[in-house]
Parts: sequence; C-alpha cells; structure tokens
Amino acid sequence: MLPAVIDYLLGTDAYQGWGNIYPRTYQMIFPNFPPVQTIMYTISPPAEVHSYILYQWVFGEAMMPHAFDAKFEQSGNRIFDAIISGYFTTNPIQVFAFVTTARPIDMSITNLRLLPNYYELTTFYLSVPTVSVYNAIIDALRRMQTSTRLEELSKQATDLLKVISEKPPGPRAPIGGA
Repeated sequence: MLPAVIDYLLGTDAYQGWGNIYPRTYQMIFPNFPPVQTIMYTISPPAEVHSYILYQWVFGEAMMPHAFDAKFEQSGNRIFDAIISGYFTTNPIQVFAFVTTARPIDMSITNLRLLPNYYELTTFYLSVPTVSVYNAIIDALRRMQTSTRLEELSKQATDLLKVISEKPPGPRAPIGGA
C-alpha cells in the first residue's frame, strides 16, 4: 500500500499528465557483508533525471537482528539512525525526501558482528524527470490539504442541497393530542 501523499501525487500525475513519474524500487543485497566493516554509498539521481522522491525503506527479513548500524543523512540532517532490530526487518520505514544531485542521501552501514552477515535494503521512490514536473509536484503538495478540504466541503454542500430540495414532510400532529 502506498503512503497517502504518494497515492495523492500519482493520482494528480494521472490527472495533469506530468509524464513518467511511477513508483520505482532499488534493491541492494550483500550476501556476505564483511565483519566489523562500514560501507558508505550515496543515493543520487542520474543526470537525465531531475530528482527522486523517496518514500519508503524496507530492510530484508533474512537479516540478523542487531547486526547492523545504519545512518542515512541528507545535507547534514540525519534522516535515519538505528541499529537494525527485528522491528525494522518486519516494518517498512516511511520517509519523505526529495533527492537531487545537489542534495543526495549519504548512507553508512556498519556490520557490528565478528562474522559476515546478510544485508538487504529495498528503496521505494518516484522518479521526477524534469524541473517543470518537480515544480508542479511542489505546487500539488501545497494544494493537497486545500484540495482535500474542498472535496469534503463539496460533498457536504451536495448533501445539504439534497436535504433542502426534498419535498417537505406533511403537517405535524398537534402537541397534546387536540
């Protein structure tokens, strides 16, 4: 199931014809992650893509709990910092981050054990092809709450108009039985 904001953007995409912004995934697997070693890597879109919108990370269920320390940073802000326990291998991590070549996400993964371990991370994201699509997405996000509220008010107004336009009931019986 997609997070509500991503579902909203994909619905808006279909409506406005922004182009190729589809949910995508990237999976990284190290079957024998070296013991007591740190691997650092960067998530950054290629030159032909303007940006990514990251919305979910999922660690592999086959990972040994408490074997890895993971730190994810963007522009000096730590987005995620944890020792990967069983909770993280069974529950996806919700995130919302725009990633560009100027603002990549730097990841640092450390195997805390003295033996090689299995490591798996799947990243879910939207690929934003151009600056104009990026600007349209920012505009859609700014209008999101307004749009939702307007839809709710429109439904309430429609319901009220139905009630008002219905044929009024007949006269009421007098009180006290006269």
